[in-house]
Amino acid sequence: MTQQSTPLSKFCLGMWSLYPVLVPFYLLGKTMVPGQMKFESGVAQPADYYLAGLMGLVFGGLSFRLSRYVMPVVGAFACFVGYTVFVNFAWATVLVDFGMLKASLYYGYDVLLFLTCLALHAAYKDQFLKVTVYSVGVSVLLQALLSPVAPGHDFARQSAFFNDENQLGYFCVLGATIFVLGAKRFALPLAFQVAVYGAIVYL
Repeated sequence: MTQQSTPLSKFCLGMWSLYPVLVPFYLLGKTMVPGQMKFESGVAQPADYYLAGLMGLVFGGLSFRLSRYVMPVVGAFACFVGYTVFVNFAWATVLVDFGMLKASLYYGYDVLLFLTCLALHAAYKDQFLKVTVYSVGVSVLLQALLSPVAPGHDFARQSAFFNDENQLGYFCVLGATIFVLGAKRFALPLAFQVAVYGAIVYL
């Protein structure tokens, strides 16, 4: 990808900044698992549809070329997805249940997400990383602020807008990891860091 900024590439970066904020909002497919106190997972959420639109802009409107240094990783990821398709298709054929291929579609989606990040990073370098760190911090703060009004699920622990409390825990661990690494790389305001770390502990 060229390093020259264009209105479209700036717009794509702006759209990306909203993605981490939208990720925690699991609003679709609210069906309870029979016999369990949790919602069914594996349903595409608003953030997924939003990202699909961003992918269309990145791959359809921006020209980019992957660095040769990332090709082994992309290749390994693609091979893994191909392997899951093969295994799931084999089992789906044996069991006559082609719904098993759904998991492979999500793996393919993850490859496109990875390529989208590589494309935006090729255009913006550290700016893309900094925007991501700030967006993750804002996402954590928003979840903490909205947690008192999050829909109750009658679970033992709060799950905020996720389907269950474990997903919220994963979100906090991954968010903290991204934010800690980002704080080491960029000069983030101290007040912002304290607020985000406090929100992570609270959640």
